[in-house]
Amino acid sequence: MEEAWPVDSDRELFYYLEREARKLEEVALSDATLAKVSEQVGDVTVAELRGGLLELSEPADGGWHFYANASSPERAEELASAWAQVFTEQVREGIETAVALAAARKALESDPADETLLARVSELEADSLGITPELQISPKQLTDLNAQRRVSLANYIFAGAVIFMALSALAILLFGTGRRA
Repeated sequence: MEEAWPVDSDRELFYYLEREARKLEEVALSDATLAKVSEQVGDVTVAELRGGLLELSEPADGGWHFYANASSPERAEELASAWAQVFTEQVREGIETAVALAAARKALESDPADETLLARVSELEADSLGITPELQISPKQLTDLNAQRRVSLANYIFAGAVIFMALSALAILLFGTGRRA
């Protein structure tokens, strides 16, 4: 995205990048995107997808990561892969719409009274996602994903040890060591 913005101050560039990232995040979590994911994977509703099954991560200077929480690694991989694929398709359609809208507006400049062009511009504006046409998007990995637990096993072991020690200390305080003087 950095190449799409003319060279200006860093502040303006970062504002532009943040605005474009927010637009993309809106596309990723939109009803249209999640409905297509739901349709593609089946037996899951948009409400369930929004309710914690899907999580989006955007590291500071890295690519986006699409995560899915599911009972099995295979199901999580299926959900995350479908979401990333549908998101990519939605953004590409948005870019195509932006390019067509720019061309229609340019044509409208030469003939502002053309009703067909006015209707086409209105139609494209309604379908527009507001995405910059210079944006390039490509998924890096859609299969053979690295399925991991949401919380690592070490965290469960550590929490269990802490709870055991706390309960042991409480039991000793309440019941004593069993000796009375």
